[in-house]
Amino acid sequence: MAKMLFTISKGMEDALMVARGFHFAKVAKEKGHEVSIFLLEDGVLWAQFGMTEDFKTTTRESMKDQVDYLSQNGVTFYVCKACVDKRLLDPDEFITGCELKAAPEYIDLLAAHDSNFMI
Repeated sequence: MAKMLFTISKGMEDALMVARGFHFAKVAKEKGHEVSIFLLEDGVLWAQFGMTEDFKTTTRESMKDQVDYLSQNGVTFYVCKACVDKRLLDPDEFITGCELKAAPEYIDLLAAHDSNFMI
């Protein structure tokens, strides 16, 4: 199976696109692929508890259900430390499975994965 990294940089203004990214990550995980997610720029907002509560895709999938599935099935959510600091977010308020990472670590993650998808 492949090792896939999904990078999400969009915030609430593009919630539909973000929900689709989480959906594809969930489908990849369900198919047995190794999946990781990297949140950067406004995408770091999705790491916070409660942020995915009210969003659904056009096909009515719940973003919260997707993120819960990913979190409960061992998917690591890497979160850009500089982006978190810039937005004054508290990592203690992040969903389970989040790890702060810096730019050099992101590049290492990109190199270590077979496939990389950016939203």
